[in-house]
Amino acid sequence: MIKNLSGPRFPLRFVNGRLSLSSGAEHVRHSVEQILSTRRGEYPLKPSFGCDLPKRVFGVHNVQALASLDVREALSQEPRAELVEVAAEYSGADKGGVGVVTVRARLRIAEEQSESDVEIQI
Repeated sequence: MIKNLSGPRFPLRFVNGRLSLSSGAEHVRHSVEQILSTRRGEYPLKPSFGCDLPKRVFGVHNVQALASLDVREALSQEPRAELVEVAAEYSGADKGGVGVVTVRARLRIAEEQSESDVEIQI
């Protein structure tokens, strides 16, 4: 059985001068968001932490396939979450000429046996 831990919310927040914490399924969702929004190699103490999706987005013809592979690989870093489904869509170029990829992941949280959605934009 995986221990249900608590930790800082993501993104970091302070309430009444103290670091705001999350626990249970909410903490697992925050952990997954942090993994997916961190570029692999960005965290020097653990270079394998994160996801390669942000650097692969440009020049990709099949966003859905790439997102699925990268998200599955990245989420192996979070044993409390089982990936159920990944959906990705490319919304086209914004004013700066850069497209946005939205990734939605449906997770099954180990401790609570519940499903939860996580959405990030790259």
